[in-house]
Amino acid sequence: MKVRWLILGGLAAFLWTLVIHAPIALLHSLRSKESTVQPIGLAGNIAEGRVAGISSAGHVVLRGLHWRWHPLWLLALRAAFDVEASEPAVVDGRVEFMPWGTGLSRVHLSGSLKSLLGAADVAYLPIDGLTDAQLSNVRLRKGIPVFAEGLVKVRGLVWSLMKPPLQLGDFEVTLTTAGDTITANIESPSGPLESHGEAHLDNSGSYSWDIELKPKPGIDSNTQNLLHSLGAPDRQGFYHIKNAGQWVGASQGSRSAP
Repeated sequence: MKVRWLILGGLAAFLWTLVIHAPIALLHSLRSKESTVQPIGLAGNIAEGRVAGISSAGHVVLRGLHWRWHPLWLLALRAAFDVEASEPAVVDGRVEFMPWGTGLSRVHLSGSLKSLLGAADVAYLPIDGLTDAQLSNVRLRKGIPVFAEGLVKVRGLVWSLMKPPLQLGDFEVTLTTAGDTITANIESPSGPLESHGEAHLDNSGSYSWDIELKPKPGIDSNTQNLLHSLGAPDRQGFYHIKNAGQWVGASQGSRSAP
């Protein structure tokens, strides 16, 4: 009996070592080919490796990604990896894959807002600035964020359709979660606009936002004209940017409101 258990234990240890140290490119070649997310230039193994780039739906979203696995977290039913990436933004943090979803923790992200929008396939938005995000805890279920805590700062936001680009100031977004709803509180600590507002995302994937913008005294005519394009201000002089809809991939389908 003892000999059989020793043989089984040795076989399990051998298979564990084989999988952990097998080339990651070989393991990836054995997986299903249905995913739209594809790695480029895989090297290393599960325990530690790197990838030159990751493409999603035909465009590269990350470059220079390196990971390091923490196998002890398997005892808590989590596959935990420390990750770093260099483009389109500098990223440093931990990713956890669990049976009930995906988690991000202690994530620091910094880079050009325009580059990040390009990675998200919304590069057509005519805005840019320097983004710095500190995300302490984010949880996703079926690709939809269901929990988020952190702070996102955008410094020197500009409207790039103007020549020279129109300076809109600095913005800060504080992420909190209460119940089934993530709330993003939006403020502008400096710049030509008095700005504040909120955005909401619930667990079903429904989102909405309402941002108020009001010109400060001495605002230039170009910024004033940009505000006029948003429609008429309310009685307090605030212009509103509102929208609502359904997160892409959520089961309820898409809807939108002006």
